[in-house]
Amino acid sequence: MRLIDADYLFDKLDENSWYDNADGDMAEDFVLSAPTIDPESLRPTAHWVHKQTKLPGGVLPVEECSLCECQAWHKTNFCPYCGAKMEN
Repeated sequence: MRLIDADYLFDKLDENSWYDNADGDMAEDFVLSAPTIDPESLRPTAHWVHKQTKLPGGVLPVEECSLCECQAWHKTNFCPYCGAKMEN
């Protein structure tokens, strides 16, 4: 499976007003010429922010997602709440 940029296709079709009369081969050429999108580029990115949370027994260090501001007890490659890919 290949992800393609549909906006690119619409722009190409607008540039060529004759597409209504085009045969299937021309439509296929438009689709094949569309740039491929890397699925990872669609994933939001964030970074961990070191924080401290107050508990009745003292202070506990936590990591906070810069995107959704949810807290995690340890750093991972992805936020367990919003799914953002962590850059640090």
